[in-house]
Amino acid sequence: MNVNDGVQRVDFNTIRAARMLGSKRIHFLWRLLLPASLPQIITGLRVGLGNSWRVVVAAEMVVGTGTGLGYTIIQSRWSMDYAAAFVCIMIICFFGLAFEHLLLGTLERRALARRGLSFKDMTP
Repeated sequence: MNVNDGVQRVDFNTIRAARMLGSKRIHFLWRLLLPASLPQIITGLRVGLGNSWRVVVAAEMVVGTGTGLGYTIIQSRWSMDYAAAFVCIMIICFFGLAFEHLLLGTLERRALARRGLSFKDMTP
């Protein structure tokens, strides 16, 4: 949905100019549509990463295969080892934030730098 929204937000005059200048389909995709819709794509990736991370942990809790952080949290709850459950929750948070910051944060900084912007320009 975010990719579709990003492509639809590309300025129509820019699309017409690229077509009039004879842009081939592959160049049109890689040099116009993808860079112009990258902010919406990154937003979709952020939402998808958060949802998928929650589903993985929840699936471990439900299925209970004997391994995984979700299973450990459930077992810690039953044995009243709340410190272990809290440590598992902290590990989940750490990995989620690490993926968010290292993967998507780097991608977002590069996309902003390519447009000549920075995070400082985005703050009110």
